Amino acid sequence: MAVTYTDPYGPPWKLRWWRMVRQWRGSIWQVLWLEWLMLILLGALSITLTWALFPDFVLNAASLPLMDVTQHLYTRFQAAIGLMLGFYTSTMFSRWQDVRQTEGKVIGVVLNTSLQVSSLISAAHAVRESFWASEDVRGTHEFSQTSLDEIKPDTKPPAALSENDVAAVQFTLIRWINLAHALGCGLLYEKRASFLANLNQLVDRGLLTHAEKHILEAAPPALANAKYALPLTWYSSLVKELSLDPRFGVTAMDVQSLNENPSRMRSAIAHQVAIKNTPVPLMYRQLVQATVRSYCTILVILAGFSSSVVENRESLGLDKIKQSSAFPACGRTLPGVYRDRGGRARQIQAIYNGPGWRDTGAESTHFTIIVALLTALRTALWTIHPSKRDS
Repeated sequence: MAVTYTDPYGPPWKLRWWRMVRQWRGSIWQVLWLEWLMLILLGALSITLTWALFPDFVLNAASLPLMDVTQHLYTRFQAAIGLMLGFYTSTMFSRWQDVRQTEGKVIGVVLNTSLQVSSLISAAHAVRESFWASEDVRGTHEFSQTSLDEIKPDTKPPAALSENDVAAVQFTLIRWINLAHALGCGLLYEKRASFLANLNQLVDRGLLTHAEKHILEAAPPALANAKYALPLTWYSSLVKELSLDPRFGVTAMDVQSLNENPSRMRSAIAHQVAIKNTPVPLMYRQLVQATVRSYCTILVILAGFSSSVVENRESLGLDKIKQSSAFPACGRTLPGVYRDRGGRARQIQAIYNGPGWRDTGAESTHFTIIVALLTALRTALWTIHPSKRDS
C-alpha cells in the first residue's frame, strides 16, 4: 500500500508557497518573476506612449500591414516557443532527476558500507579490558591481550588487540565514508551557503579532524572539485593495512568486499559533480533566451496596437471582427484589427508594393518612433539584466 505524505508548500490557498519562492535564491524570485515584471512594464509603457503622445494614432493603409506582420510573427513565435521551451524544460528536469536518483544510490552505498565495516571488522577474538587482573597494566597500557592464556599481571604482549581498537577502526572507516558524501554534496550547492562546503563546520560536527582539514586545504586547485576522493583513498589504505595485520582477521575477500562500495560511491559522486559543472550548451541556451525575448518584444508592440483607436476604417471598406488580444488570458479583443469581405490580401499586397506607402502620413512616423523607443529601452534593460543563466 502506498504511503502518502503531506506537502506543506503545495496547497496554493495556504500561501505557504510564498516562503518557498523567497527561499529559492537565484531561481523563481530573481529570474522568472523579474522577467515577467519587465514584460508588464514594457507593455504598460507601450500603451502609455500610444495614448499620451499619439492620441490620433490610427491603423490606416500604412500601419495596418505592419500590424498584420506583427501579429503573424506573434502567431509563429507561439509554436516555436512551445516546442523549444518543452525540450528545454525536459532537459533541465532530466538533469535534476538524474542527480536526485544518483544521490539515492550514494546514500544506499554509505549504508551498505557501514554495515559491511561493522560485520567484517569485529572484535570477536579480542580480549576485553575488564579481563585484566592487574590495575597497573590496565591503567598504563593502551591495548589488551589477544589470548586469555597469555594473560600476565604486569606485562603486555606486542601483538594485542582490544574492543576499543576495533571500535576506533570502525568509527574511522565509517566517518571517512560519510565525509566523502558530505564533501560531494557540498559541491552541488550553488548561490547559497551550505555547511557541507565549509571545512570548519565539518570539524565542529565531528566528520573531519584538524589534521585532515589541513590536508584538504593544501590540496592543489586542480583537485578543488575532487576532494571527496581523498577520504575514500584513506579508507582504502586503512583497509589494506588491516588485511596485513592478523589481529583484525580481515581476509583478501573481505578487502575486495570493503572496497567495492566505495568505488561505486566515487563514480556516483563524480557523475553528480560532472552534471553540475557541465552546463547546457551555450548556443542552445542563447537561442531559447533570444526567442523568448523576441516573443516578449512582439507582445509589447501588440499591446500598443491593441490600445489604438481606429477612426478611418470606412476609408478602406473594412469590417471590424473580434480577434484574440496579444494577452489571451485577459480575454480582450483587438479594437484595431479589421478584415474586408474579400480580396484583402491583394489590397495589402498592393499597399506593400505601392511607390510611397512609407510616406502615407504621420501615423507611420509615430509608429516608427514608438518602435525605436521600445527597442532602446529593451537594449538598456538587457544591459542591466544580463541574459546569462546558470544551468
